[in-house]
Amino acid sequence: LDGMVDRRSHQGDYKLMEGVPRNPCGRTGMIGRGVLGRWGPNHTATPIITRWSRDSAGNIKEINGARLLEVVAVKSRAGWGLPCELVIPGDRLGVGTRRAFLRE
Repeated sequence: LDGMVDRRSHQGDYKLMEGVPRNPCGRTGMIGRGVLGRWGPNHTATPIITRWSRDSAGNIKEINGARLLEVVAVKSRAGWGLPCELVIPGDRLGVGTRRAFLRE
């Protein structure tokens, strides 16, 4: 932890150079943080909410013998996807999920 920021990465430890994290895999030719929320690891909360699709009688719908599953998705400028929110250091579990749904 670096203050409230969790700087652990699934790639392992990484070094800071002039306050900017270095890519643990080496140089990529990219500069800046691009579309990422912050330097270093960007931990996100992605809730996956599903239910069986049911008809008006409450029976699970089937297509060619396979049960039909519904999933919550959101539409953004980039297209359709799962709701996703950057985890802010110090937030309790679920706060990012609520923020993702309120934003979308």
